[in-house]
Amino acid sequence: MTVNTQVKKVSAVGDGATRTFSFSPIVIYANDELEVITTVIATGVETEISQGSSSTTYSISIAANGYPDTGSIDYPASGGTLIPNTVRISIRHKPTIENLTDLSPGKYDPAVQETQYDKFTRIMLLLQEQVDRCLKLPVSSTDVASALVTEIATPISGDGTKSLVLNAAETAFALSVASTTTGSASDSTPADVNLSAGAAGSNAAYSRDDHAHFLPTTVPRLATENVYTESQVWFKGSDVTAAGAMTLGAGNIFDIDGSTPIATITTIGVGTVIILHFNAATTITHNASDMVLPGAEDISTFVGYELMLLEYATGDWRFISDNADIAVYRRSSVDFTLKTTLQTDFHGDTLDGNLWNATAGGGSGNAVAMSAGAGGRYSLLTSSADEGATHANGASGISSAALNWRADQGGLTLEARIQVDDITSVAIFVGFTDVESTTVELPIFKTVGADTIDSDAVNACGVGFDTDGTTDQWFHGGVKANTDTAATHSGSAPVNDTWATIRVEVGLSGAVRGFINGIAIGTATFSAVTATTPLTPVIFVCQRTGSARTLLVDYIWCQASR
Repeated sequence: MTVNTQVKKVSAVGDGATRTFSFSPIVIYANDELEVITTVIATGVETEISQGSSSTTYSISIAANGYPDTGSIDYPASGGTLIPNTVRISIRHKPTIENLTDLSPGKYDPAVQETQYDKFTRIMLLLQEQVDRCLKLPVSSTDVASALVTEIATPISGDGTKSLVLNAAETAFALSVASTTTGSASDSTPADVNLSAGAAGSNAAYSRDDHAHFLPTTVPRLATENVYTESQVWFKGSDVTAAGAMTLGAGNIFDIDGSTPIATITTIGVGTVIILHFNAATTITHNASDMVLPGAEDISTFVGYELMLLEYATGDWRFISDNADIAVYRRSSVDFTLKTTLQTDFHGDTLDGNLWNATAGGGSGNAVAMSAGAGGRYSLLTSSADEGATHANGASGISSAALNWRADQGGLTLEARIQVDDITSVAIFVGFTDVESTTVELPIFKTVGADTIDSDAVNACGVGFDTDGTTDQWFHGGVKANTDTAATHSGSAPVNDTWATIRVEVGLSGAVRGFINGIAIGTATFSAVTATTPLTPVIFVCQRTGSARTLLVDYIWCQASR
């Protein structure tokens, strides 16, 4: 017998009517040399069938010549269900790898030798069949690992609907059928879906049958989130016209035109942060939920005003920050088309009475005067007698000659450089108040023996120091329509005969914040002064016992938006 075929296995697809399957031209040498496997075509699940005589086994029929020869199998061997057209049956020769032929001297039989040679050939065919089903690297490959990865990742030739993946137990490779569900992007607003919810190859998780969705709704996150290593660029949206219920487009930064008051902003998404740049003056109305603003007060915008908001709940926005309290320093170049500025360095022999008022109190020895010194200075001298709580007698002060300033102008700022000869038994105020210094008073001060603020003014705010209180430190605060704020302390105090630069910044809605030598006293105090009340910049000093105190003023600088 010769082996003149390269057939290594035979396969057939069931039809629900066939029981007998031929394995010709495969020749077997014994009835235990066949391997029979059924495969579910849709899933690739294989089942090896045993030889026997039952409804779950197969039986062999060999040609009349007996072994070795070809033949057929019956499956099932008896009874049972004939395989349908969804199942493939595969039969291959699996000979026992052995050599039982003994060529003894004087007993040479060519037929015996040929039979063994044929068996060796069929064993080689068996091995070749196994090699044919293995992943193979390119002939030129020298990098086994990377080439194997490439080979595994390459789609299976002739069957583009399947991918090679690890099975669920991660013990072997298996063919996985990819989903063939198709769709189109005909609708501009497809519903959100989660693809991971459906079975492989199904469209059960699709919310619409005319879409192909490629991403799950939930996006996996890194263990360490939001570690930015490059610039983060916020998108500037289209300009928006101010409206009572204002709707913004896509983006995070917007120019706002028009003067219609703004009460609400349509939802963009909880957690969204936006920056609004205003090209006109308008009003943003406070609301306890829809628009939460500092001090529960409305904001009056100005040209160039910028506001940052957070959508903390659906359609509800909260103030984060703005540029109203950013001072333009006295030493900086100023665009006089945007800012109005009043300044004095006390040059000359007398104070310019058209711009400034300086008034000595009615007590014993009070005085105000230009003082000799580099660059010009002004001297404020308190009474030398114990005037008690009568500030009109114990104090002296200087202010501008008119009430030309208001918090709602935006950018309202006062800066002055001062020094006092003795920090014991003294009260100092630097800030804004609602009367000129021709009326001698202490706009705000401390209650004797306490740190609560008291006031002579109806509306005033600024930085103070008062040894009548319990904490002898710089503080900021104010009085709004006869309601005094709490005092916020700096942790520091003036030093005898030592210059200190005091700066007062007032927000659009009347918040106040003080700085000592460039260091903030603390967070801003809201509702410190009525935003619409006309004010004047002032400096007052008052004695607290029978000893006079002298306060020198090096310069006064005041500025606000036009």
